[in-house]
Amino acid sequence: MAAKSTIAKPDRGQKEQLKQIRALERKVAAGKLLSVKSEDRLEIEGHAKRYTGGDVDLLRREIEQIAEDVIANAAFSLGAVAEAKDDAQRGLDALEAIDLDSRWLRARDPRKLSLGFYASPELLSPPPSGLLVRIIECLNEIEECRRFLREHHKVRVMTAGVAGNNQVLLQLFVSKMVDFHLRQIGSLPPKGRTGPFVRLMEDAWRCLGFPNVPETALGNMVAKLPRSAQSFRRRPR
Repeated sequence: MAAKSTIAKPDRGQKEQLKQIRALERKVAAGKLLSVKSEDRLEIEGHAKRYTGGDVDLLRREIEQIAEDVIANAAFSLGAVAEAKDDAQRGLDALEAIDLDSRWLRARDPRKLSLGFYASPELLSPPPSGLLVRIIECLNEIEECRRFLREHHKVRVMTAGVAGNNQVLLQLFVSKMVDFHLRQIGSLPPKGRTGPFVRLMEDAWRCLGFPNVPETALGNMVAKLPRSAQSFRRRPR
């Protein structure tokens, strides 16, 4: 049965997107995304004549493979960002602790500190004072780098994408669907917020059970596509 169209409420950023994508991963693992009863008809089947010469099964397989690739890539992308964000913050916290714990040492005279060490008689070099000088220099350099990092580079903030819900999923889906259009039709889809290609994407998005997005989200992305297949393929995926 054809899925009903819905309008989304704004999500809460990348963490919410990742949660929704993990749910899609479980759906993929449990069975086909487009699995339906034999008597049911999917909205995407109306596009079979244009894109697969009327072969409904081929269109289903193509859309399902696109969806699985998109879900896997989105999960990796968002998961890597979330993990890197947490590690970045932990790294800053660790550097802050190093700074606090080493301030007293960096304020000391290495020559006076070296008097507190006793070197084994057979050890000729380097002397404690030389080692302490190097250690203090390294600690000062670490603090200089930490201060620069803190002042000029910010840890990523988990915020919603500029186009609303599921920005990463949307971008990857549109990119894969444009590739599909290029393979089947031989050219980029026309730039515009409406048309057969946009309707195909909107129907596929609903049939796949992807999270709700604003009604114009997919069309807006198509309207911003580059003008040539060559320039499109140079874009990072």
